[in-house]
Amino acid sequence: MKVSLVPGSGDPTTYNLPQQPIHKNLLPRSCAFDSFSSLPNPSISEISDNGMEILMSSGATISDLMHYTSINDPLDAAELCLKSRNIAPTAPDTLACYPFISEDPFIIEHSPHVFAIGNQDKFDSRTISDHKVSTLVLTIPNFQTSGSLVLLNTNSLESRVVDFNCAS
Repeated sequence: MKVSLVPGSGDPTTYNLPQQPIHKNLLPRSCAFDSFSSLPNPSISEISDNGMEILMSSGATISDLMHYTSINDPLDAAELCLKSRNIAPTAPDTLACYPFISEDPFIIEHSPHVFAIGNQDKFDSRTISDHKVSTLVLTIPNFQTSGSLVLLNTNSLESRVVDFNCAS
């Protein structure tokens, strides 16, 4: 199974966006597998052999957007980002980011097939149609607080929550 790791705000990597991948020396056993990849935050990568792409974010850009607007639902915030073609619309005003002169790494060049947003309160999903492509938006619960992760079938784009919460 392919596993991609995107750093979040409390991880040992750069503070400014885009965050660098978590260094392989911190995860030597995981990095030994070809199926494991440590990616920057945010990042876009291919998730299947047929060219499907996933845009991944640790959720800081969505949470910041909701903090400074009247948007209360992360799926609504994600839809705004997709339609405006900017994954970090509040950077650099309220989100720390590395200054770029010639290009903006937060511009969404083309609609991805999946947009996964981590560190949210709960799992939710919505399909958003824009620019002739349908994008499945997934909010991934914060594992530390929920004990849950989300599995995505890259062939059917079906997702399900796996709960590891062992509260007695």
